[in-house]
Amino acid sequence: MLSQSAIEMAPPFNVVSRYFILGSISLVVSIIGLLFLDFNLSLLDLRFAGFLHFFLLCFVMCIVIGALYQLIPVVLEAPFYTLRGSFVLFLLFFIGSLLLSVGMYLGKTPLMHSGGGAVYISLIWFSLLFLLSFKNVKRWSVVTLFLLFASIWLIVGATLGFISLLAISGSNIASDTLFVIFSHATIVIFGALFFIIMGVSLVLLPMFSLSHGVSTIYSKIALVLLNISFLSLLFKEATFATAGITVSIFLYITQSVLILSSRIRKKREYWFYHLSFAFTALGVSIILAILSYIYGNEELIKVSLWLFLIGFLLHFIIGHLYKIVPFLVWYEYVSPHVGKIKVPMLHEMIEEKLVNIQLLLTIFGTLLFPLGFLIESKLLSLIGSVSLLAATLMLVIVLYKSYKFKNIGEKNDN
Repeated sequence: MLSQSAIEMAPPFNVVSRYFILGSISLVVSIIGLLFLDFNLSLLDLRFAGFLHFFLLCFVMCIVIGALYQLIPVVLEAPFYTLRGSFVLFLLFFIGSLLLSVGMYLGKTPLMHSGGGAVYISLIWFSLLFLLSFKNVKRWSVVTLFLLFASIWLIVGATLGFISLLAISGSNIASDTLFVIFSHATIVIFGALFFIIMGVSLVLLPMFSLSHGVSTIYSKIALVLLNISFLSLLFKEATFATAGITVSIFLYITQSVLILSSRIRKKREYWFYHLSFAFTALGVSIILAILSYIYGNEELIKVSLWLFLIGFLLHFIIGHLYKIVPFLVWYEYVSPHVGKIKVPMLHEMIEEKLVNIQLLLTIFGTLLFPLGFLIESKLLSLIGSVSLLAATLMLVIVLYKSYKFKNIGEKNDN
């Protein structure tokens, strides 16, 4: 559970909420963009890259950075190094992400360079502050190490990304551009993003499922193996790196299933179903990636990528937003009124019926869109996209209603 000191060291809610709000809006825009995206485009097509970067930067990384501001004091038992300039960092990151994504989609080099430069500066800035936050850590754990290496690999991955951006736009910096792009994508997603996910999972999964005392041996093995894999990748040992990453992902799934299966809270609510689907999609995604490598099938790698991005990342994030947002709003705005006026319980801040409909629509859309792609049915893919759009709009509505509880004391004050 969260200690009182960790809660007190957390940043003001507006530092976190600006990332959550913008991330949620960006998710809706991403799904709308899905209606117009030609999924038959090559993975190396800049239009496809533009869509991926918008989804990953403006939605996924927006939510992740916002969550890290809140979770670092919990995990490190030390405050984030400094919040000075946090709003400037936020603007630089989002504007840069938008310019980079649009520049890629339109093939406009000036937009790509300016946006990519802004994203690179903001990620390095955040990563360095992230790293400096470790100087006050007194108790080290596997979770702490996951986040430490995440900050290091984020710097490496972002640097490779900026180099590959210059290379594909004509500056000819990288002699092996494809390898640099592959290294950038691999290290950012599995070195930075996945390290963060694996680390916070060891905190959030036991917390929300009331599962305690579970061995973390699988996570510890994955931590070591992943670091060795990324180092080998930098020395162009791609085959070993890919095998190591694959084994590590299945170790993470095993660790997560072990935690969830040991839970005291037996009620299977929307959080549990979102995560169960997420871990299933992750496993299937990796299996399809292996098959696509064996058979050289680009369609399979696209479906694998879809299941990773939408099946795993989207469901994992949505499930945790439904837990994190109400708690942050309750603690910051509702808890001061305890004993003075009637206040809601945490579960009352989420409309469960609407959430359950959103869950079903998200699963339906996640499965239907790639099925339509595989059988060449544009109608099925369209229905899948519309289902996802309806689900994301419901998500925004639910989170907005939860966020509105911050005004709980206004009527009483009047």
